[in-house]
Amino acid sequence: MRLPGHEFRRGLVVVISLACATPLLAQQPRNAEPFVKGVTDAATLKSVTTVRLDRARAIQAALLKAEGPRTVDNTLQLYDDLFSELRNALGLLNAISSLHPDPAIRTAALDLRPPLQAILQDTNLRREVYDALATIQPSSVADEPTRRYLNRELESYRLRGIDQPAPVRQRLVKLRADLQATQTEFQRNIREGTRTIQATAAELEGVPRDFLARRKQGPDGTFTLTTDTIDMRPVLEYAQSDALRRRAASAFRNVAYPDNAAVLQRMLAIRSEIAKLLGFANWAAYDSASRMTKDVETVAAFIDKLAAASEPKARVEYRQLLERKRRDVAGAQSIGDWESMYYSELVRREQYDLDGQEVRQYFPADQVIAGVLDTNSRMYGVTFRSVTMELWHPSVRAYEMLSGGTMIGRFYLDLYPRPGKETNGASHMAVRVGSPTQTPESVIVAAVSGGQQGDPGLMSHDEVRTLFHEFGHLMHSMFASRARWYGINGLPVEADAVEVASMMTEEWIWDAKTLQTFARHYKTGAAIPTALVQRMRRAAEFGKALAVRRQIGLSKVSLSYHDRDPGAWDPFALGKEITSRYVPFTTLPDTHFEAAFTHLGNLLYASAYYGYLWSQVIAKDLFGQFDSNDLLAPVRARRYREAVLAPGSSKPARELFEDFLGRPFTIAAWERWLNEETAQPAKTAPDR
Repeated sequence: MRLPGHEFRRGLVVVISLACATPLLAQQPRNAEPFVKGVTDAATLKSVTTVRLDRARAIQAALLKAEGPRTVDNTLQLYDDLFSELRNALGLLNAISSLHPDPAIRTAALDLRPPLQAILQDTNLRREVYDALATIQPSSVADEPTRRYLNRELESYRLRGIDQPAPVRQRLVKLRADLQATQTEFQRNIREGTRTIQATAAELEGVPRDFLARRKQGPDGTFTLTTDTIDMRPVLEYAQSDALRRRAASAFRNVAYPDNAAVLQRMLAIRSEIAKLLGFANWAAYDSASRMTKDVETVAAFIDKLAAASEPKARVEYRQLLERKRRDVAGAQSIGDWESMYYSELVRREQYDLDGQEVRQYFPADQVIAGVLDTNSRMYGVTFRSVTMELWHPSVRAYEMLSGGTMIGRFYLDLYPRPGKETNGASHMAVRVGSPTQTPESVIVAAVSGGQQGDPGLMSHDEVRTLFHEFGHLMHSMFASRARWYGINGLPVEADAVEVASMMTEEWIWDAKTLQTFARHYKTGAAIPTALVQRMRRAAEFGKALAVRRQIGLSKVSLSYHDRDPGAWDPFALGKEITSRYVPFTTLPDTHFEAAFTHLGNLLYASAYYGYLWSQVIAKDLFGQFDSNDLLAPVRARRYREAVLAPGSSKPARELFEDFLGRPFTIAAWERWLNEETAQPAKTAPDR
């Protein structure tokens, strides 16, 4: 078997023998092979990973031993190649460990990660590497993106403690390895902590009929449901049985508890010690230093500003829910978190003339997927073609993205739930970052309905939003692949702005003209009526402030877990106290949602969940530059592509946004969105 990268390995010997006089990858053809090529079982996964591990070690050795004056070509290029190699190898292992149906291969992928992570950590904390970068001859830095990249990496080393005494650096190496292991354990407990509940047919009265059609009754006549989102959403939104919704919410909010209780405490303690060793008061202060916000005070002020802006409307929305509940429960004084989705759906149906199940009829999964592709094709001037290849599961679809007839990216859609797959939410995985020497590849992971013979997979509008959202991440990753440097392409913007592109893409699901290109009734083929879309917009405006308050609560929990010393307080008690400050719903007793708050185990969001709201504010401002009467018009979209998406991190994010806006971003567009009111349309008869 010929393994991916064989030619690269052969070329490496030549480069090293020339004392790295030329860039390591400069003579290599663009790698356009699928990232999973050659992986069929645990043995081949190990073989492929071993080749990449050897290659990474050789690149690191070449970087450390380069002779003569340090230049961009003999130092920064090798440094960039090393991280590209390591991240590509880890991208493969992360995808396999999360998605492959064979537990033996998933386990092998987890076992193969530590040696790669060890090289990553060693390079990140190695003084010789920092010294090599710091002594690069200024005359060899020919352009501003390269200068920015180099300076950013040097600053990253200082933030990692490269200027600390040797004993401190050694302790940091140990702590970061412990943190990685703890975060992996936290996520694994969530993935493997799925629970089940039993429900009778009577209790499931009100849920969509196609939901029940996909499930078999047991010998006792009950249905078995899991705590995966695909089961929980329709139950909490539609089931008329309060007892069932309570059981479902309790199970859902206790996933990974008590297993993750001690893991969470350990994770917070490790982060705190790392931050203090580096001279910061806490992890939140350390983490914000490399983001757009720069400090905790800016984050806290931002959260407070959004909380103040959303409070009046949230109170009105809560009163509407409570008034509706009182028709069922005389004298009710509160709304529980297990019934908020249910009563929100009733209010939208009765007061806003919108039935979520009617909307679903226009969103069969295959049409939605086609619509996502067609919308992005029209906007950005690219085309997509389906390709057939052997992948980790038969339900996974592969596509190539072309520009001017040239393939510039490949991606995979893994959209349906199955045993062993992470299905608690949707995500985008950039498994290979694009560059002049390799084609970018991404995977979108979700758990939507469908994927089975005869099942149209009718999706809720919120599930459609999720697919558009993740595709926004994908397109950002695909377009930000033109720079010479992996480090510019692989880190498109500062971490608290990574959601801007995805939230921008969501906007098109509210446009009737866009929806009518693909949203057709699964039986009649009729396009979704404009009046129905208008009712959808109007209904979505109800609950908007409460949803924002929920995000504010999560943002504050995320920040508060990391802006103080750990150990002296109970994370679950603090989580409930903070949530109650922003979210008016009563909480079920003995629930511990923080144990399954997956973002806490992800360094991108650990103390910075506020990034979703930060990005939303920016996205609303950017979207205001588009023509609301013709959102599919390509001119503005392609300028957005060139100004915001394609540059990657060659400029600070603030400058990218200012380039497109012609001014600094503001909160004004977000506040208008929060308080907008769509006029009620004339009622039309639904298609059946």
